[in-house]
Amino acid sequence: MSKDEQIHELEQQVSDMAMEITRLRKENKELKEYIFDVFTNKHKYFKLSDIQSELTAQSHQNNSTLLDL
Repeated sequence: MSKDEQIHELEQQVSDMAMEITRLRKENKELKEYIFDVFTNKHKYFKLSDIQSELTAQSHQNNSTLLDL
C-alpha cells in the first residue's frame, strides 16, 4: 500500500470516527432529555416504588422456581 493510500485510509477512518462521535453525542443528548422528562414528570410514566415492588416480586418468584427444581 502506498503512502497516499495509507493517508487516504487514515483520513477515512478519522471521518468515520467523527461521524460516530456526532451520532453518539446526539443519542446521549436525547437520552438525557428523556431521563430528565421521566424524572420531572414521573407521575405520567411510573413510580419508582411500583417498579421496585415488581422487581422484588419477580426476584422472589425466580428464587422459588429455582428451589422447586
